[in-house]
Amino acid sequence: MPSERSSEDQITTRELVKYEELVRDMIEKMRPKLLDFSRRNPLISTRHSTRSISYIRSVETVPDVLYFGLSQNDKFKFQSLPQLDEDPKDENTETFKRALSEALLTDEEYEKALEEIDYSNEEVASIERRLMRELRDRVRESLGMPKRQTKKELSLTQHAKNNGISPSYELPRNGDNSNGDHASNNLIQTLLLPDTLERTTKKIISKCKSWQQETGLNVLHAAFGFLEWVDPINNHRSFSPLITIPIKLEIRKTNRGPESWIEGIGESGELNNVLVEKMQREFNIELPDWERGSVEEYFELISQVESPQIEMKLRRFVTIGVFPSTRLAMYYDLDTKRKGFIVNDIVDKLLGGSNRSESSSPYGDDYDVDSPKIEKKVPLIVTDADSSQFSTLVDVMDGK
Repeated sequence: MPSERSSEDQITTRELVKYEELVRDMIEKMRPKLLDFSRRNPLISTRHSTRSISYIRSVETVPDVLYFGLSQNDKFKFQSLPQLDEDPKDENTETFKRALSEALLTDEEYEKALEEIDYSNEEVASIERRLMRELRDRVRESLGMPKRQTKKELSLTQHAKNNGISPSYELPRNGDNSNGDHASNNLIQTLLLPDTLERTTKKIISKCKSWQQETGLNVLHAAFGFLEWVDPINNHRSFSPLITIPIKLEIRKTNRGPESWIEGIGESGELNNVLVEKMQREFNIELPDWERGSVEEYFELISQVESPQIEMKLRRFVTIGVFPSTRLAMYYDLDTKRKGFIVNDIVDKLLGGSNRSESSSPYGDDYDVDSPKIEKKVPLIVTDADSSQFSTLVDVMDGK
């Protein structure tokens, strides 16, 4: 027949197990609140708006080349589109040059305008430049070439094409880029005009400084690859980054004007685990792990993921901008499925006190707060405290 003490120990053990189960359940219910799974979070839904001042997107760059460079702390300069008042590169062909040479001799409108120039005018150089530009535009029209872009009729896509730049954000694989890989030349081609690139760079730097001052975190990252997916409940389409690597961004003053540069900061890339958790929790989709190797190899793994629940597609985008992930570390630290979670010393003290055992209560002791011996342990407090609050302060002062 078991002793009375043994029976009490069994009851206490059962209570302790029940208490630990309760703690695990409460933590698991609270953990998701640490992460923002909504579309407000750019790690879930990056809004690649042309008006955005939080991101700079790349074209023509091979993702693997750029990622490897940043992981080795290499520096890369953003390349803007040519100014709209510059002559497009498609006017450098032999066909155009021959047609222009002929027009210089036969175009009556151009010849008449030259005769009317007042060469005492200080603006004569600008006038001649304008007349030549108008002649070039007529030659373009006669050859059936696309209309030259101006600020009044702006199409950055056509402006890029006129200058031999592919405007597609769907980036090539290594060896597939017919225009040559800009990243191998430490250039990141964009579809931004020079003034827009400078303005956007300044805005991103300002945002990142604010985050750094308020949280102590570097939120500036280069994102490689995006998962395009459609929520089956509300039909919202989202673009979620797959791999991010922390970087720094700066503007350098040069004789040619301001230049925007990024470089790696000695840290490796990370998989977007906020997206991984959302896919697993809400859609039961297991995204593959990334071994921090080639981003191209990971793109291949993602392209093979299928789900009957949601529409998904890999997009070969590279975006530089603000991607906060402030609470992810806490989320993983509080994983109750980790071995030894409850017996972790810090968790044990936090949930049950510094001297918790099977025979001890999970609740703190209440002290006689009017006792001079107890009262002198606590410094003068600036607001009133009830007995349980005061007892907690006593435990703190005792190092519990």
